[in-house]
Amino acid sequence: MDLDLIQAHCAFKFLDIREMMHGLAERKQRKDTVALIQTVLFKQMTLLVYKAAYGVSNEKKIENISVKDIIFVLKNHKHTLIRMLRYYLLKGNMYKFTAVTNIEKTEENLEESKAKKPKLDNSNLKAFDSAKEIAEATSDFDFHDTNGFDLISSWVANSSCKNQGNSKKPTVYNSIMNAIEELNINVDLTNENDVRNATEPRKVRADELALILSPSAYECFQVCRTRIFHNKKGEMLIEKVCEALPFNIKYKSQELDILLYLAKETIATLIDRVYQNKEKIITNKQYITNPEKTNNDIQVKKPPITVEDIIETTQNIWKQPIDYLPVPLKENDEFFKSELIFD
Repeated sequence: MDLDLIQAHCAFKFLDIREMMHGLAERKQRKDTVALIQTVLFKQMTLLVYKAAYGVSNEKKIENISVKDIIFVLKNHKHTLIRMLRYYLLKGNMYKFTAVTNIEKTEENLEESKAKKPKLDNSNLKAFDSAKEIAEATSDFDFHDTNGFDLISSWVANSSCKNQGNSKKPTVYNSIMNAIEELNINVDLTNENDVRNATEPRKVRADELALILSPSAYECFQVCRTRIFHNKKGEMLIEKVCEALPFNIKYKSQELDILLYLAKETIATLIDRVYQNKEKIITNKQYITNPEKTNNDIQVKKPPITVEDIIETTQNIWKQPIDYLPVPLKENDEFFKSELIFD
């Protein structure tokens, strides 16, 4: 599929992905790299929805994909599941954040705010500088005071939080948790090592970039970090992905929400893999130059991600070339045997 056709099928412009990449700690984004990442994104989401259509049934195609079908496809991607659960747990408790931090509101204002429940989108997210600040802001919650637990792990460890949203219609977080339990997938948000391995590399990159930015650039960086696909453009992306499939697929609001989350996770994981490859190369070069020095001894300037970096990363996972994606795809296309770019 050439670039023009990809743009015709995608519902967003390069600018959206550039801002998203910047929020994922890629300081300078090359235009040709962004264009190629857009191609990878469209290809990955098509592959993901296809696999979900077979989901739990494994060999029998279904028309209506469920949360369980999507989670089944991700069953071997533990880090992706951990980050997803943390995202939806945080999103589900954001209203509590807002209620606790706005302690100066009068009772009249509180009553008025109850009448109009705010939607949880980017504009509702309050940025906190540290876990300590969050803990202080939510001091009236009963969190476990355990070394190594962050706020989200504390929520999970709290038995009252495990039952949050047990209404007739479960939250996205509860739907994912129910699917994980039914499929007997070993994912535990209170496991400090697992959570650290899933989240630390991205935190480190973000912190490294934040340290070298000017105040105004840092403010822009924080805005870019909130960029997501949960909007009309993202919904159109999934619609175009379904049009590329050789059969009809239907989904409800929770399934769509998860697919939109996984669209950004695709870009984030792709960047993760590129940096992992670069770190291996840098480590080898440093060792050859001076075996006594480690990564901590040498500050290496990080060049922008190139087209070659993306091609090298995807070649390790996909057999077909990156630009191979005839639309609509055929049912027996070799492309559908590819793996997903998640970790």
